[in-house]
Amino acid sequence: VGAPTQITDVKPNSQPRREELVKRVSAGIKNARVMVTDLSAVFEGSQNVEYILTTALGQSNVDPKIQYVLFAGINNPEGKHQYNGVGTVTTPQLSTLNFLQALQKDLKVTYDFQVRYGKDGSSRIEIQGKAKRSQQYIEGLRSMPSGIQCTQQISEDNYYQYACHKMLILAHTPDNFEVSVEYKSVEPEAKNLTYRVYQLIKNIGFWNSDENPMKVTAEEKIQIEVQADYLRGNYMNWAITSKHGHFEMNNVNLPKWTVGAISTYSPWKAYDRVQNYYSNQQFKPFCSVDGTKVRTFSDRSYDYVLSPSWHLLMQDQASEKRSWHDIVVLGRKPSEKQQELYISYKSETGKALEIEIQPGHGSQQNNVLVKTNGKKVSEGEVTMYWDEVADSHLLYYFNQPDGVLVLTIEDERLRVLYDGQRVVLISGDDSYRASTMGICGRMTGERRHDYQTPYGIVDKAQFFGASYALSGENEDLKLKELQTQAKQQAYQPENKYTTIL
Repeated sequence: VGAPTQITDVKPNSQPRREELVKRVSAGIKNARVMVTDLSAVFEGSQNVEYILTTALGQSNVDPKIQYVLFAGINNPEGKHQYNGVGTVTTPQLSTLNFLQALQKDLKVTYDFQVRYGKDGSSRIEIQGKAKRSQQYIEGLRSMPSGIQCTQQISEDNYYQYACHKMLILAHTPDNFEVSVEYKSVEPEAKNLTYRVYQLIKNIGFWNSDENPMKVTAEEKIQIEVQADYLRGNYMNWAITSKHGHFEMNNVNLPKWTVGAISTYSPWKAYDRVQNYYSNQQFKPFCSVDGTKVRTFSDRSYDYVLSPSWHLLMQDQASEKRSWHDIVVLGRKPSEKQQELYISYKSETGKALEIEIQPGHGSQQNNVLVKTNGKKVSEGEVTMYWDEVADSHLLYYFNQPDGVLVLTIEDERLRVLYDGQRVVLISGDDSYRASTMGICGRMTGERRHDYQTPYGIVDKAQFFGASYALSGENEDLKLKELQTQAKQQAYQPENKYTTIL
């Protein structure tokens, strides 16, 4: 993205400026997606004053770099002033479905942000930092109860029950942060501001803080260090060193949503992770069809292994009342270590999808076959189909570096994680709540609602799973026997009301 440079077109609502920023943030990023924000305000009077803010953010699902550019300008009768900033963040490689592999990978985030302003950009502020995961934190993750439970589940070929989902988010969260701030030719007011902030922080944290006025940095430099502890109380210790001295504060409480907000675990966005924390995993609920277990959207985990027969994982029953967002997901296991998927979807604009997913052979990527009346706009590391009526993506998919396929349907209504042996379905559509059927459950948020079958309620996991097996090829006698028993033992729900005295 380069160093900050002066912008020549400083008018409000400038298309050339937006194009220039888009070009800069997308340079060097594979399959870059760019988001641009352009705001301006004009205060009219005898002499107009214009305020402009334009930002661009470039990132990609298949590239670890994130780049951003900022332009802020003030145009008044006294002249034109501009502030230009550029930044780069490099994210670590992800382990999508394997907690133990996540602990083995080096988790390190680096970031750099530069701002230049003043005459010919002579005033400069540069922020550099890195975030990493400490060895002590890694050992703590291994030994905490959820870590032990996840390790045991992985040994049983179940990689994505709730304990492992929780541990993957924690494992992709750095606990050690270092930030260095350097500034040059800044105004005296800005230098005095750092001293006032230093004094304010010192006064706020006097009860658990320590000060060393002899430990200082160079004249135009500030250093910040943070050590967080998410496992024993959710707090942090941090220190700031400047030319005014060294100040540190210990045992500062962190919000409970901190891990969700700063984790680098990307199948969920930061906002989704925080909302899931407060909603008991129901903001973006997920279902995993694992090695020997199924975890429903409503967090009910039960023992069941797919057979070579197709099973209904998820079907939207509300589509009987409307003709859009109709979705069906089928799954089966042709062999013990392989799982296949079939997805059918219809959008509100009438675009249809049929997707078949099969595991690749050896080191080959998973096979994806798509039939659609949508337009294919890209192919390669990221394959995308476009809905020209809605002017938005209908489907896109890509492979993570660890080989996991990530497939997203229309505005994240459904996201699929697939490694050839197991599948995770992530729902992002509220219209599916309490209207789905299949071995992934009803998606009501209540576990007790999940054992409903086409015949009624059953009490055994084997009956529940077998009830959603489709008849046809590869049908075995054991499965048919379980279906017969499920029909015989199913019962209808009955509401009973208490007598209020």
